[in-house]
Amino acid sequence: GGYKLCDWRMAYGEIFAPWLRRFHFWGWVDLDIFIGRLPLFGFNASTLSGVDSVGDQGWPSQGPLTLLRNAPAINRIWRDVPRVRERLERPGIQRMNEWDFGRALLEAPEMRQRVVPWPMHLWTHARHG
Repeated sequence: GGYKLCDWRMAYGEIFAPWLRRFHFWGWVDLDIFIGRLPLFGFNASTLSGVDSVGDQGWPSQGPLTLLRNAPAINRIWRDVPRVRERLERPGIQRMNEWDFGRALLEAPEMRQRVVPWPMHLWTHARHG
C-alpha cells in the first residue's frame, strides 16, 4: 500500500536531487502536521548552520517530521541501513525511515551535529490553544 512510500523517504535526497539543488534542507512530514513560521521557534539559518539532522523527540529521524541537510554525504547515508536494497524490494512497509535510518544517522561519521529536537513543548502550550 501507500505506506511503502515511507520506506523510501530516507532516499528522497538522492531520488529528487535535481529538484532539491537550490535548497539547504529537505525532509518529510506526515499529512496531519502543519508547519508555520519555523524561525519563530528557533529554526533559522543561524541555528541550523551547524546541524545536519533535525528529528522529533531528540532522535535524528522520525516518521512524522524530519529535516536533513541537503549535502551528498548526508543524502547517501540511507545506503548504510542494513539490508536496505532487499528491504526496499519487499512489498510491505519495513519502517526503515525511523529506527534503522535514525541509527545510521547517529553512526555516520559525516554528521557534524547529530540532533536538534523540535520544540515539542509548544504543541501543548496554553497560548497555542
